[in-house]
Amino acid sequence: MEELKVSTIPLFKRSQLADYKVIREPGKYKLICATSTSEKNRVANENGRESYIVSFKAIASDKVPNLVTVFREAEEVEIEKTNGIFMTGNIWVNQGSHKPLPMKGEEVEVMIDLVPSRDGTSVLRVRDMRIEEARELPTLGDSLAALLSSEEKAAIVSEATRGVVIEH
Repeated sequence: MEELKVSTIPLFKRSQLADYKVIREPGKYKLICATSTSEKNRVANENGRESYIVSFKAIASDKVPNLVTVFREAEEVEIEKTNGIFMTGNIWVNQGSHKPLPMKGEEVEVMIDLVPSRDGTSVLRVRDMRIEEARELPTLGDSLAALLSSEEKAAIVSEATRGVVIEH
């Protein structure tokens, strides 16, 4: 009997590209995070300054030919083959603190600008991002209490305290 081998190499499927945005010019945009940002995304630059790399479901228009080349003959490719193709941004660590880290699927407001690249050309890059703090939600108990009328609350308290003797 032939042994079935399962690949543990992370793959990127062509079908996942349908939700990716194409950035053609500088501007303020809402983008979706492609992955959750965590300690595994923490890096240090050549000066030792630390940041978290945030991956977005977006591609700069000048990178589309690279993407076409990668997927020319395959429905899925190793994720490493897409490195440097999709838009990313940095959340910088300042004195041990940083902005909240976004989760996979979270919408983030970004400012994209033309910035000089290493070869002297201008490229589209994420210059800044705004991540909204998550909102607190009421508990079911809080919600039910808010829905009950004063009379219903009094009836519940009366039922709960029936037979209880309070001494003064």
